[in-house]
Amino acid sequence: MIIVVEGPSASGKTTWIQTHALDGVVAESALADPPEDASAAALFWAENGARRWEQAIATEQRAGISVCDTDPLKLHYGWSLWRIGAGSRQVFKR
Repeated sequence: MIIVVEGPSASGKTTWIQTHALDGVVAESALADPPEDASAAALFWAENGARRWEQAIATEQRAGISVCDTDPLKLHYGWSLWRIGAGSRQVFKR
């Protein structure tokens, strides 16, 4: 089973996971800062999400359960930033 703990920033997701899901955790992470260029940033986040999803599957196979600290693919993130005026619409143009 793969479980995703989701919620607003700083709402306690990581704290809850660290307290209740001791085995099988897939942490929220990126290996580096995303590039400035919109196309390169999109590729960066797609690859990061794919890596986290692969980790979730491997963890589930090993431990029987995988608990993801937020959505591994973060499909909503760039859109949400754009809608509140903190990101660029360019990320969605193709």
